[in-house]
Amino acid sequence: MACVLAASVGIAAKPAAAAPDGTDQNVPAVELSSDEVEPDQEIDVTISGFSSRVVTVTVCGNMALRGSGDCNMSGSESTRVNEDGSPHDVLLVVNSPPVPCPCLVRASSPTNDEAAVAPITLTGHPVAEPVQGAEPDLPLVVAIRADRAAVRLLDTIRGSLGGPTGYDVTITIRNTATEAIDGISVAAAAGRKQDHLLAVVDVVPPASIAAGATWEDTVRVELPAPVWGDVRWSADVTGRGNTVEAFDDTSSLPTLLISAVGVLLFVAVALSVRLVLRIRNRRRGERANQAVAEGAVINEGASPDSAWTPEREFERV
Repeated sequence: MACVLAASVGIAAKPAAAAPDGTDQNVPAVELSSDEVEPDQEIDVTISGFSSRVVTVTVCGNMALRGSGDCNMSGSESTRVNEDGSPHDVLLVVNSPPVPCPCLVRASSPTNDEAAVAPITLTGHPVAEPVQGAEPDLPLVVAIRADRAAVRLLDTIRGSLGGPTGYDVTITIRNTATEAIDGISVAAAAGRKQDHLLAVVDVVPPASIAAGATWEDTVRVELPAPVWGDVRWSADVTGRGNTVEAFDDTSSLPTLLISAVGVLLFVAVALSVRLVLRIRNRRRGERANQAVAEGAVINEGASPDSAWTPEREFERV
């Protein structure tokens, strides 16, 4: 059975535009390369109009009426968009949401103050009547951001070689409820895959967050060597209702290490070529010496005009 959403749903402080190529680039919008796909199929998602530099794209069921609990957050994609709000493309694997359709693709800022949605038909996924929560069951809005730490020149060189690299990880929690929330727990980590843990973000959670208030903390985290490729940072926050997840993606390329390996390969090839040429020249010399020796034997008892010389031998050859 396929699930179809007839109209987009407004779920953010700013309204969602129908397409990212509209005249107003200040309005968040999302557009899909295909609005009917099978689970695990890849599509291109075009994002525009966001003032936030980071936007998270995910697939949701139940029209995302109950927040991120209706969305497949573990299969989401975080991307850095254009600063001027112009269209930006991201490749998204359409993972099945944890609840039945109607389904949509949702793009949102880390604090959820900007969002846009686009309807999508997910072939084979169950369909049910949308369920509207009586009140928000996820009053905590969570964001995580990992930035390369400002370090000494020696640390920068070490990072360029793929060595341990420091990051400043900032976790933000906003309480959208009408009363304070106590007993908040925060678990954050970095990994390459869900089961590949690289580092734990040691966060001391707040004792309480007042109604409408925002809590933020920055922690220095060092990724162990080798630091190479994509890393996903995640934060799970529980305080009321279901656990709220947030993600950020970083990528590292040890340019100095790659350059060093390239230089070593070049030197190895040059030495190999030189060795081959040296062996070849030595063999040529040995053959010439042997020819001279053989010519001396032939010349014994021969007339001067018929005497063998290396020059005549090479002419003969």
